[in-house]
Amino acid sequence: MSRKRPVRPDQQTNLFGPKVENRNDLEFLGFLADGMDTGVLATNAEGSIEYANHTFRRVLGVPLHLPLVGTNLLRRLSGASRTDFGEALAKARLGPVQGKLEVMCEDDRTRTIRIALQAIDRKGRPTVLILAKDETDVIETTRALHETEASLRLLSGQLLQIQDEERRRMARDLHDITGQKLAVVIMSLAAMAKTHQKVEPAKEEAFTEVIGLVRQVEEEIRTLSYLLHPPMLDELGLAPALHWYAEGFTKRSNIKVDLSIPRSLPRLSRDREIALFRVVQESLTNVLRHSGSTEARIRAGADDKSLRIWVEDSGHGFLTARHNLPADKSVSGKVKFGVGILGMCERLQQLGGALDVRSTSHGVQVCAMVPIEIAKEAGAILEEATPEYERQAPQPVRQEKGLSRRILVAEDHEVVRRGIRSLLAAEADLEICGEAVDGAEAIEKACALAPDLVILDLTMPRVGGLLAARVIRERNSTVKILVFTNHSYNLVQSMLRNVGCEGYVHKSRASADLIRGIRAVLNGDKFFDSEIARVRSA
Repeated sequence: MSRKRPVRPDQQTNLFGPKVENRNDLEFLGFLADGMDTGVLATNAEGSIEYANHTFRRVLGVPLHLPLVGTNLLRRLSGASRTDFGEALAKARLGPVQGKLEVMCEDDRTRTIRIALQAIDRKGRPTVLILAKDETDVIETTRALHETEASLRLLSGQLLQIQDEERRRMARDLHDITGQKLAVVIMSLAAMAKTHQKVEPAKEEAFTEVIGLVRQVEEEIRTLSYLLHPPMLDELGLAPALHWYAEGFTKRSNIKVDLSIPRSLPRLSRDREIALFRVVQESLTNVLRHSGSTEARIRAGADDKSLRIWVEDSGHGFLTARHNLPADKSVSGKVKFGVGILGMCERLQQLGGALDVRSTSHGVQVCAMVPIEIAKEAGAILEEATPEYERQAPQPVRQEKGLSRRILVAEDHEVVRRGIRSLLAAEADLEICGEAVDGAEAIEKACALAPDLVILDLTMPRVGGLLAARVIRERNSTVKILVFTNHSYNLVQSMLRNVGCEGYVHKSRASADLIRGIRAVLNGDKFFDSEIARVRSA
């Protein structure tokens, strides 16, 4: 039986490749590393390449037939990465080092690689062994996902803004078109009732019933328009709108809402006030649907840089203690922030603000913040909306007059102006000296015509009635102002008193109250009828 000859060590057969015969250490490293998915590189202490496997060549885009050994890796790095790699080579002598590099490839593309460095001693020759993983594709994919996510967030905020604009338009159409026409119908029916009362007394009851029904329809339309977009948000500001909404929310839900809003809260741009109002609206809706709390608190505060509003409840809270973005899960699995609050978060971010949600076992706190420039925001409405000729404050030119009291009618709807003219036609001592179709024109004509009385609508183009009343009062302290409007929400009368108006008449009661209000105000009295029908808070 023959005996096998022993195999010398330099003729050992590798199970995964050809025989290894008389290879030095770098050749053996190449034999092992060329098939790896991880880039393997060996350099000297100055960064000169002594070995690079096939994967690292692919990262650099260097074909196998082109020389790479002997070149310096530092020359392929960007400025910042060149400095970082030089420092990493020095630190590698003391221990393992990890980091990222920006590498310039042969195709002029910059690729990001994560590296791990370890110094080894090759018979007195210091060598740095480097493992490299190309992360460029992962980074680019992540960046693309972030950009897509940011685009979706931006789209979400824009959709909410478009939705608010559409709701505002619908609310204005219902209030300023349909509501105004119904107010004129009520005035006409009341005038007809007076005419027929003497001739056909039996029809008085029918007229009264019809007028009552039309008033109900007018009130329901007004309520719907307020739900779509509260007009006091545009005309009176955020604080009155929050008071109005909180009062209606308490009536609907039996959840007590405690408000702490300073009188000095500044006016903001319309987009910011709407965004903050919607956050409060959505937060209170979540309190009603999910928290189990019987009370809620709304606080507001402002400094020179920002305005913040907090909405808090005493419910069972959420699983996560704090969220930079609203949570989507809760302890019970039923409590969720809706897409509305997520959209509001994006909208606030677009306005330079932020939304913060904190939760404990005692309740949830939502804090909305927007940056402000108080001086700029406070004067923006007047400066941007008021024409140049008004800012110059022309001196009143008093016209000669007889016994008639002169009235300026500021109303943007012709049908309403026609109704006012019809009511005043029978009053011999009252005459209309002019008409204005927007707030800016009302300011100009109040100064130029110097009327005894201005009948002023609250909702008008260019400059709202409330701002117009304030400017008219500043320009002419003797003119009387009687507000004639379809709005009847709480706080409107106190706000009108604050800007110096002498009276308030709701359009649905024009036939009964307008002439009485005009005469009362002209005689130096106040006319704020407590019996004026108010819209139900919603």
